[in-house]
Amino acid sequence: PRPRAGLYDREGASGRLRWVGEATDLRVMDAESHVILCDGPPFEWSPPSRGTDADPLGRIGRLVFPGPVLTPNGRLDSGVLSVVERMLNLILSPYPSNPLLP
Repeated sequence: PRPRAGLYDREGASGRLRWVGEATDLRVMDAESHVILCDGPPFEWSPPSRGTDADPLGRIGRLVFPGPVLTPNGRLDSGVLSVVERMLNLILSPYPSNPLLP
């Protein structure tokens, strides 16, 4: 299944991501296990007639966590890294020949 924008919950020791529902506000993250996947254009897009060469189909995904993503020594938190890896696998899983898959 392809991931969809919204609120996800990291389930227990497995770290499995479960889609909870729409997330229209950061206040829906009421647990440390929550993460929001946002999907949208990487910048404000304007039509080519305004002199931009931006790709109107360009998309960017953002993961929003309820707390810090770095450890005190400046490394990416292992729980955060696990979510990033799982989301990347969800996004790329329909493409088995993709060399980015582990």
